[in-house]
Amino acid sequence: MQLIQDYPVINIPLILSVFSPAYSAAAIARSNAAEKPLRQHVMAYAFSGWSPSLSQKTGFTTITRHPNPLRSINSNKHSIWHNLNRLLPYINQYKYTLQNSSGNDMSKTTLWRGIITLLLLAFYSSSQANPWAMVTEPVQIGPVAQSIGTYNGGCLSGAVSLPPNGTGYQVMRLSRHRVYGHPDLKRFIEQLGRTTATQGLGVLLIGDMGQPRGGPTLNGHRSHQTGLDVDIWFLLSKQAENRVLSFNERETWSASSVLVSGSENIDYAQWSLAHEKVLEAAARMPEVDRIFVNPSVKRELCMRKISHDWLRKIRPWWKHDDHFHVRLKCPAGDNRCIGQEPLPQGDGCDAGLAWWFSAEAKKPATKKTVPDKAPELPALCAAVLRE
Repeated sequence: MQLIQDYPVINIPLILSVFSPAYSAAAIARSNAAEKPLRQHVMAYAFSGWSPSLSQKTGFTTITRHPNPLRSINSNKHSIWHNLNRLLPYINQYKYTLQNSSGNDMSKTTLWRGIITLLLLAFYSSSQANPWAMVTEPVQIGPVAQSIGTYNGGCLSGAVSLPPNGTGYQVMRLSRHRVYGHPDLKRFIEQLGRTTATQGLGVLLIGDMGQPRGGPTLNGHRSHQTGLDVDIWFLLSKQAENRVLSFNERETWSASSVLVSGSENIDYAQWSLAHEKVLEAAARMPEVDRIFVNPSVKRELCMRKISHDWLRKIRPWWKHDDHFHVRLKCPAGDNRCIGQEPLPQGDGCDAGLAWWFSAEAKKPATKKTVPDKAPELPALCAAVLRE
């Protein structure tokens, strides 16, 4: 699969082909402000499954999916030397060349900067690496897909990937490589996309799903571990309705908040009836367990004179002002999946919602001197990771 970015590669020193994407990030860091998106992408590539190469015919960067060197690094029990040894074969096997307009070879200063960058990345990875984040392909143990453990402490066997484009949706942040989920999650997103398209509500921009085998992520989430969670942006872009977004747009666009800046009030320039109908369509799907939104979004829905029977699934949670988080129920017959506690009775438009606007709810959490211990994963997850 290939995607063509929408900006040319200019004024970037030639990166010798014997070096890895991690190396070339150092040289790209010296390029001018016009190339900022490219610099950001290359640093993302160093920790993802995507690598860029230059099209000699067009001068545009082509993004090619293949195993990336840094994803071969093992878990943090290994030393920097172990990680360097793991990197070396990939330096020759997976490479790309970035050439400037004059075609001049890079300077010795750039060369040494690149070598130092590679060393630093290997050192960083030896201390920070997450084995779940470095797995590039799903695996299936058993005849059917399984969500194993809890949403905050589990893994996924038999994951499927969501295509980057479908009826009524487009996937954002492809470089994060979080486009995997249980088959039920893929079906849910595709069905919700078809519903929004049929009703003329816009195109859904899909954020994070999960990793190829689920499990803890390096950043961004404590949940999304069993393939049953997905973030969907509130941004209903007119551009996305009319064309396929470029790779660059998917990486650099931001999800817009639906709140007035610095307040708890809904920004009606960003919020519309279409958002309400998308949430209702999602909540009415029987496989959905709950949907997390900002408390102000929940309050807005409660204040509207609408049918409240589906609002029970709309749950207030901190942040979530630029996206909503859909969580599915444990799949039928999946006895290794541990669901969340049942939802309380009622539509949630009661004193429980009022608490979210209290001083207690707004009070910043006290800083912990010792971080929370990560939940212990079920024993079967070790086999999922090992396969």
